Amino acid sequence: MARTCLAVADINPSPLEVATIMRRAGVSLIEVLVVLGLIGLLLALILPAVQSARMSSRRMTCQNHLRQLALGAAEYEATHGCLPGNGCIVACNSWLCAILPFVELPGLAMRANLPMSPIFPDNPYQMDEARRPVPLFRCPSDVTTIPAEALWPTSYCGNAGTGLLSDGYNGLFRPCRPYTRNPDELIGPVRSAEVTDGLSNTALATEWLTGLEPLTRNRPLWRLDKSYSSVPEMAEACQSLPADPAQLGWESTFRGQTWTCFGMSNTLYNHALPPNRPSCSNNGAIFQGVITAASQHPGGVNVAYADGRVVFVSHDIDAQVWRAQGSRSEPLLSE
Repeated sequence: MARTCLAVADINPSPLEVATIMRRAGVSLIEVLVVLGLIGLLLALILPAVQSARMSSRRMTCQNHLRQLALGAAEYEATHGCLPGNGCIVACNSWLCAILPFVELPGLAMRANLPMSPIFPDNPYQMDEARRPVPLFRCPSDVTTIPAEALWPTSYCGNAGTGLLSDGYNGLFRPCRPYTRNPDELIGPVRSAEVTDGLSNTALATEWLTGLEPLTRNRPLWRLDKSYSSVPEMAEACQSLPADPAQLGWESTFRGQTWTCFGMSNTLYNHALPPNRPSCSNNGAIFQGVITAASQHPGGVNVAYADGRVVFVSHDIDAQVWRAQGSRSEPLLSE
């Protein structure tokens, strides 16, 4: 019994001990500042890593989209003996429309191909399909505002070559009817046999920025105020655009307005300028324009090649090497 009393007495603190405990129960201002500083340091270390991980994830998703589109184009050729043409039918007539059955979207292909004019649509049902979100056609890094009544845009575009004015449609996607006065212009779908410098050296598709917000220099299609007769002259003028053309009153329209229609700036681009340079129409003639690849991925763009591989290409790539990759019959300078 005495031991029990002693044990109870031992746990009763003395007045001095109580005062000491009470003094230590508070937190000083210095301690608070130290803790806040440590939290701030941890956030400074963690947030960039989280942001970098998110950017990497978005870039990988974008690459997977392009890989799926490239495989769809390859399966289309295996079935039909050629790559998709552009403008070959009256309804949904882009190369993206053509490969819908080969990218696990056959239902959308049936609904989108109701007869109608591709430029002046008069079928409300098909318009609803054109407005319906298709995640496969959007890069998650391509953040912009899409108006509620707008058609669903595409972040991905097919390679039409190195510039119509000088080289015609010398890429992998060619229209089914001529768009110049040259009677010798080749028309109709391209076959892999025409790619004489190798499928692995020829770009099939890439990405660009859609919408008009934010209105960066490499996002929209700017209108040059004079007409040019050659691609190099027009490319030089386009690359010389001011840093903020909108502030100086330059006219612009957005690219990739709809995945359903063929044509430059809708679903086709060219290699007249390296990635992330400005895009320009030839004084309003869009099909003659300089239509570049662009992205919000730091440092470059994703490119799908004709052999199915997808590569991240730096926007510092040599202009001539990039141009060679846009042509189906122009060998690389390194070869």
